[in-house]
Amino acid sequence: MCWGISTTRGRHCNAKPLLAPSGAIYVSLPNVHNLNVLSALASGEWRYLGAGILDITHIRFFTLAQAGEMLSQTGWTIGEARVNPDPSLAALFEGKNLDEINTISIGKLRLESLDQMDVAGLLAVQFFIRAEPAPQNHSQ
Repeated sequence: MCWGISTTRGRHCNAKPLLAPSGAIYVSLPNVHNLNVLSALASGEWRYLGAGILDITHIRFFTLAQAGEMLSQTGWTIGEARVNPDPSLAALFEGKNLDEINTISIGKLRLESLDQMDVAGLLAVQFFIRAEPAPQNHSQ
């Protein structure tokens, strides 16, 4: 319904009038905090592709934190967020307890002091977010 929910600040899809009282929107965003993207960047590479995180058609890039900021700035709150794991990273972490990983080294990149949320974000290719209208502030 709303291709590219936000192209610039202040210009966004106004789906709220179309929602049922308990309705929500579903947002799918590429994750620029992905380990492959960061590793390539640490090696001096940023190559747009025909599909995926660096799809040539993407005009904005997000981490989960910045996706939350963008939604908040446009009147939404995150009700639920899920990640789509990057299949190209599966072999590196197969059989490992992600809760116990606090350091990752790949190519020229070394990340330390990681927590569970950091690791989950690094392994995600995409975020699936259920966003709900932010509560109205009636005190104004």
